[in-house]
Amino acid sequence: MQWLKTHPDDDLARRALADLHAQARDWSAAKAEYMKLVNKGVADAGVYNNLANVLIELRDSAAVSMAEQSVARGPESGSARDTLGWALASQNRFEEALPHLREARLRMPDSADIKWHLGYVLAQMGRQSEARRELESALANGRFFDGETEARELLRNVSR
Repeated sequence: MQWLKTHPDDDLARRALADLHAQARDWSAAKAEYMKLVNKGVADAGVYNNLANVLIELRDSAAVSMAEQSVARGPESGSARDTLGWALASQNRFEEALPHLREARLRMPDSADIKWHLGYVLAQMGRQSEARRELESALANGRFFDGETEARELLRNVSR
């Protein structure tokens, strides 16, 4: 942080600081640092993707537009597609979210996070058996992921 005070144009250091804030779940600080990169015009697909995820956590409606920028800059990225789908889902735009999450699932078939997001959207759309399959698959490998607690609860609900 001290480094950036004397070297404000060090974009790599700013990106690292933004990423550290995001990992620490300091969403407001992460947003501020990512936005500096966006406003400077040096943001790549990853910066837009990370910023969109931060904005989802902050319940900021700009998450969708940032996720769209990420997809535009990295259309082959499963992570970008997942983030766009999750941003849409966070705004209850499930029909719009579904194709992005399905595409993400195809590109990153082992991602528990993507399976959880897809399962959530399917459940919200009333497609319980499909949701159950995705949620079971997300939880099958036994590794922790961010939405694990919510995925377990949703699986209990769709299995009734």
